[in-house]
Amino acid sequence: MPISYAIKGQQHAHALAAYKAAYPSRDRQTDLLALLMVFLVDHHRCVSGAAHVDQWTHVTVVPSTKGREGEHPLKALVGNRLRFPWAELTANSEIGSESRAFHPDRFTALQEELDGAAVLLLDDTWTTGARVQSAAFALKQAGASRVGAVVLGRHVNPGYPDWKPILDAIKDRPYQQEVCAVHRLDGG
Repeated sequence: MPISYAIKGQQHAHALAAYKAAYPSRDRQTDLLALLMVFLVDHHRCVSGAAHVDQWTHVTVVPSTKGREGEHPLKALVGNRLRFPWAELTANSEIGSESRAFHPDRFTALQEELDGAAVLLLDDTWTTGARVQSAAFALKQAGASRVGAVVLGRHVNPGYPDWKPILDAIKDRPYQQEVCAVHRLDGG
C-alpha cells in the first residue's frame, strides 16, 4: 500500500530520490523515516488487516535492481526500529533494471526460516508495482505465508494523460495522515 503519491517534479518525489543519492540528504532521510514510522503507528492495523496478519514476524525491503553496492538505503534508514528480524532478498542480475514487468525469478530469498512467516515488505517507490509483486512472490516461494507491502511513494508522471483525472481530483487536497489506501477502499 502506497503511503502517498510522489508526483514527478514535486517535493515527495524529490525526497525519494535525495534520500538515496550518492550524497544523501540527511533532512530527506529524517523526513521519510518520520513519514514511514508515523504511518506504521497510525495504520499498522490497516496494513496487517489487509494482509490477514495477526503479527509480523519479519521485515524486508525490495532490493535495488541497479547494482547498488552495500546496504539498501531504506534498510539503513529503518535499522532495527521495527524490532523484527530482517529477511534478505537478492536481485537476479540477469534481469535488467529497466524492466517494469513481473518476473518470478527477479528476487531470491536468502533465508530458509521463512516457513509460515508474515513479512512486512517495504519499498521506497512504486512505479508499476512489478518489483513489489516479484519480491512478494520470492518471499512466498521461500515459505512466507503472508506478505504485506508499504511503499513510501507511488510515482506519478503528470505527463501521462491517464493520470490527469486523478491529479485533477486531488489537486486541492493535501496529504492526510489519518487516511490510507485501506480507508479509501472501505469508505473510511
